[in-house]
Amino acid sequence: MNLLLLVLMLLAGAGLVTSFLAHLAALFVGLPLVLEPFRENIMSTLTMGVFVVWFPAVLIARRATRSERMNLSWRQVLAGCPPWMRGAAYGLLAYALLNFVLQLAGGSPAGGFSEARLASGHWMLFYGAAFCIFYSVMHKPDLQEPSQCPAGHEVGRDDAFCAQCGLPLNTGRQR
Repeated sequence: MNLLLLVLMLLAGAGLVTSFLAHLAALFVGLPLVLEPFRENIMSTLTMGVFVVWFPAVLIARRATRSERMNLSWRQVLAGCPPWMRGAAYGLLAYALLNFVLQLAGGSPAGGFSEARLASGHWMLFYGAAFCIFYSVMHKPDLQEPSQCPAGHEVGRDDAFCAQCGLPLNTGRQR
């Protein structure tokens, strides 16, 4: 599984760097003219690549939180990341939202490099988050190990009681 995680992490890292470069190209006036012949291929490849890394990242994140509910705890999922990396992930989220709002408020025409700027902000977010998830699990493998109640049932990290038998869980464990 470590080899698969490494491959996915490298793909997410490559997607993050490529989407960052595409975003820079969309922001600066001279650079887009150089990339115009490749714009559609780059956009299609980066969009499809998001799905290649994001679906496994979501499955791994759900397993890391051990929750049947759809509420992920990013604190838990990113527990294996250094603080600067968690900060960068939250920064990418803030930037993607800001970029989206500025594009909508600016009334930029759809298509062309305005579309590339909008899309690349989202690509950076998804590739960056996927990279952080894979990195976290590789550096803190116990995120993928099942947590159990005293009776042996699998439980979520934030659960106070077992959903199957109702036994209280050890409240002193790391969350």
